[in-house]
Amino acid sequence: MLIVISVFSVLFICWLYWRNTPKSKGERGERRVAAQLNRLSSRHYHVFNNLYVGFSQIDHVVVSRYGIFVIETKNYSGCLHASDSGQYWWRQSGGKKITFYNPIVQNLVHVRNLQRLLKLPSDAFVPIVVIAGDARIESADELRYWVVRKSQVVDAIKTYDDKVLSEQQVEECCDKLSKPRFQWNSDAEKQHEGIVRSAVINSRRLERSGICPRCGGYLVLHHGKYGDFYGCSNYPKCTYTRKTR
Repeated sequence: MLIVISVFSVLFICWLYWRNTPKSKGERGERRVAAQLNRLSSRHYHVFNNLYVGFSQIDHVVVSRYGIFVIETKNYSGCLHASDSGQYWWRQSGGKKITFYNPIVQNLVHVRNLQRLLKLPSDAFVPIVVIAGDARIESADELRYWVVRKSQVVDAIKTYDDKVLSEQQVEECCDKLSKPRFQWNSDAEKQHEGIVRSAVINSRRLERSGICPRCGGYLVLHHGKYGDFYGCSNYPKCTYTRKTR
């Protein structure tokens, strides 16, 4: 009996550990958002989850005559300090400051990859970042892009009621995105993880050399209202910023 209890205890601890990994949290957040998107009418909206396009793993894409909604999901808690253009956001959770890649910038890369694939104008795409957890969002400036909670994502999509795509364009987009090569699988996941690691290493190397990792300009020290930061010399064309260490 003690052996059985011990085995179950170990399994329960392993399950708790797995449940709190970033990957598991992210997957739960994506499932919650997918459930919200299923509320959309299937006659007018076509939902795709977990796509792999141009080395980007895209959480959700909604294709409609009102536009193509590209959705990045983050399952976070704590207080999120957000901005439109900085490379990183950070959050306060459990007394710790955790820095992570700006999901708005990340999602704009997804939009560009989709735009190249679908060959549609940029104004046909709507990027949306969805916070699936209970995080609070703080920003020094008003955000120009959609950042909403999971319960708000359907309402955000329905605010667009002007038809920007024809029925034929919608059908062509759905046909392309339905192809097996764009579906997320274990091989795509391994390839994506390798690319992300290489990109992070290269970005940090450029930063240490005083080079903007986004456009190749020079990083210039600025003294702002909220502290010192590095900005790209190609501003306003490039809005890359990084806080001083």
